Amino acid sequence: MLTNLEMSSPGFAHSSSNGRGTVFVYSTRLRVDDFVHAEAPNKQQHQGGRGEAESATRTKMIAAAKFRDEEMRKEDKLKVALFDDNHLFRSGLCELLTHCYDFNVIGAVGSIEEMRTLIMEQPDLLVMDIRMKPVDGLTALSQLRKAGCYTPAVILTMSDSELDFGMALRAGVRGYLLKDMEPDELVDAIRRIAAGEFVVAPPMTEKMIEVMRDDQHGEEPKNLLSLLTGRELEIMKLLSRGDSNKSIAQTLSISAETVKQHVHHIFTKLNMSSRVKAAILFAKELEKNEQ
Repeated sequence: MLTNLEMSSPGFAHSSSNGRGTVFVYSTRLRVDDFVHAEAPNKQQHQGGRGEAESATRTKMIAAAKFRDEEMRKEDKLKVALFDDNHLFRSGLCELLTHCYDFNVIGAVGSIEEMRTLIMEQPDLLVMDIRMKPVDGLTALSQLRKAGCYTPAVILTMSDSELDFGMALRAGVRGYLLKDMEPDELVDAIRRIAAGEFVVAPPMTEKMIEVMRDDQHGEEPKNLLSLLTGRELEIMKLLSRGDSNKSIAQTLSISAETVKQHVHHIFTKLNMSSRVKAAILFAKELEKNEQ
């Protein structure tokens, strides 16, 4: 039997004698602190892992909430579709409007084919140029109207031509803005148009009066041929000398169906209903240009 056994600190060798020899005893006293210190690393590791998991969960919940809020805000924003064949300007305008709290740019395209797809998203406003190739803005707008798209449109262009302006007004656009406007003025003008106002760039105000005066007197716009594209002018020239669609197609190495579409665009732009009237007008315009 061991005698004189004292509990000492862990790991302390203690000797005791009972007359039959010396026995070395290794004290195994364990204190509460020993358990705490032994458990602490594992507990911290466990808490660290749980904390990381909780943090990740909170991050996901916050991200989901932000996404829902953003989607709700998008529903309240004005859905704008951009149509311009100049990629650089189109991208810049898209970035400008995207940073506005009340605009949701649903798409920015450069062709009538892409626009036909984009209007399926039912935009609230269409911002477009007037001088584009191969189809100009007003012809494209006419095609969209025939396809059942009656989205309000605003022209944003470099052209301050009275002729372009007059044709745009007659096409029923909501506004006529210029690309050299200051960004804040441009954004404000688009907001006002979206709210139902008719807005034109300040330099176009006097020209609007002239256009209205011409309309009242039944005067034809000046320089009608400037409305036509290069290909349309070629076709107009051949048409004015009496060539058929088939003959024009052979001369220009294009299909007769393409010629037919061009002729339709020419008649629409010039507000003509027959080849004879178009030929007469073409001859008069050539005489004006030669004078």
